[in-house]
Amino acid sequence: ASENSWPGFLAWLRPAHKMYRVMLLMPLWGAWSMLILPHFRRPDDRTEPSVVALAEGFGPLGAAACMGAILIMTILYFGFMPWTQLTISLAAIVAAIVGGLAFCDLEGGLNRRALLSTNLLTQIVFILAYVANR
Repeated sequence: ASENSWPGFLAWLRPAHKMYRVMLLMPLWGAWSMLILPHFRRPDDRTEPSVVALAEGFGPLGAAACMGAILIMTILYFGFMPWTQLTISLAAIVAAIVGGLAFCDLEGGLNRRALLSTNLLTQIVFILAYVANR
């Protein structure tokens, strides 16, 4: 698929080098994974106060809106790929939810370590999915 260039005043939003796009999107997907996990695994009495505040302060609508924004950015950034580029986002979403739940089980519940592990896993899966689709 071909790629249209953006107008000059917007060009800085989408780097010409495609790997820079991946590097910009990875932490966004990782951060989103930390926002969505508390909606699948609720805090308990062992959960740190900061994680409880995160879970209570960011609702499902906000998490969905963030995912939508990041998904749109991903589609725009990887518009040069065929439709299979959607599997990159799908892989990140699955890693965030399934991996996050697995980390919560390993940690004995929702906590900071599970959130950070989910973030890193999501970023790694995102870059591997990009490389696989390239």
